[in-house]
Amino acid sequence: MTRSGALYIERDSIFHKLDGSVKLLMLIAWTIFIFLFMDARIFMAMIILGFFMLYLAKLPFKTLRPLILFVVVFTILNSLVLILVTPDYGSLLAHRYTVVLNLGLIRLTSETLFFALTLSLKYLAILPITMLFIFTTHPSSFAGSLNRLGVPYKVAYAINIALRYIPDVNEEVKAIINAQEA
Repeated sequence: MTRSGALYIERDSIFHKLDGSVKLLMLIAWTIFIFLFMDARIFMAMIILGFFMLYLAKLPFKTLRPLILFVVVFTILNSLVLILVTPDYGSLLAHRYTVVLNLGLIRLTSETLFFALTLSLKYLAILPITMLFIFTTHPSSFAGSLNRLGVPYKVAYAINIALRYIPDVNEEVKAIINAQEA
């Protein structure tokens, strides 16, 4: 992470050489493609392809690991909350009711488990392409690409400035945490 480049990590890879607008369109297309399906096999293929693309981008795993762990933990917690709060939601969507576990008031269905699994895989399938976009796109390049895609210059510039403040905010948070621990 650089002061002038927010989360951008300088590397010599094909993804670093791509124009920011191409990467943005790739991110949008990838996300739309994922949300068009409810097939775990497609999500698994997208996850594998996404992490292979991260490998090709030559990004250090040490930098990616905390973000990956955060998203995995968030996904697990999200699935647990979904199962506990709405144990029959998947059945409402599938119009089938196959009880797997009956605990009195809570009846967990296989349809809800499938829905929680596919939702989790969707989150995990979007993760690598998002990290690829964030860590291989310099904010200046991103702002310029937004402008080339038709976003007004003032909006693109405002986004550029906001992205440049991320490291500053991160450093301030660390300083506050360290001060409170002392």
